[in-house]
Amino acid sequence: MKKYIFVLIALVATLTWSCQDESGDYIDQLQTNSVLSKGARSCLEVATDTAVAHVCIPGGMTETDYRITFPNSGLCRAIRDTMNHLGRTDLLDTLYNRVNRACEHMGNDVTSTFKAAIVKLVFDNPSDLVYGPSDTLTAYLRLYQESALRESLTSALNSQFQSAGATATWNEIVTLFNGTTAGPLSFDLNDFVMRRFVAAIFAEMGKEEALIRSDANHQVTNAIKNVFGN
Repeated sequence: MKKYIFVLIALVATLTWSCQDESGDYIDQLQTNSVLSKGARSCLEVATDTAVAHVCIPGGMTETDYRITFPNSGLCRAIRDTMNHLGRTDLLDTLYNRVNRACEHMGNDVTSTFKAAIVKLVFDNPSDLVYGPSDTLTAYLRLYQESALRESLTSALNSQFQSAGATATWNEIVTLFNGTTAGPLSFDLNDFVMRRFVAAIFAEMGKEEALIRSDANHQVTNAIKNVFGN
């Protein structure tokens, strides 16, 4: 038994010695990846703050191209056509105003939820992201976290719907729709609005990321300057 233990110790010692990085390249790479990852996270955090500052303010949704309305296709078209037929397009206008205002009040929730997701991001090859196209980091966050972000924000958006009166207006629309031959209506308003709202946040994040990469005035943290300053 002692013989086997001695052989095992000798084998481990041999492997450990053989794996030593005498050049220091491995340690240098770890340090480089750490710096790049910190800069990437800081970039996404600053981009989140900027997006919230642009979107989650009065008029940030209602008075911009991000304004949420029903498209003239699919079930949304059926809703629009039915309200038009009933002479109640005013309800749609009210709904649009209220859901957009609800989104504009989501700033604190977006900030905390997005930044929690950013902290958890793992960058296997941070250099590929840092030295990629202008919105690569935003695209990376969106690819791996968008679904979870939408799910995490659902409860907060529901609360804002209630506060803004959007839920009451939507219930009135559903009742009218179901009273026609087109009913019953099966449509997830929260999911519809959430997807477009989160898309607006990511769009603004992408714009800010591009500026961080190219404009020193937007490189507002040391972590960002260390990576994008040159």
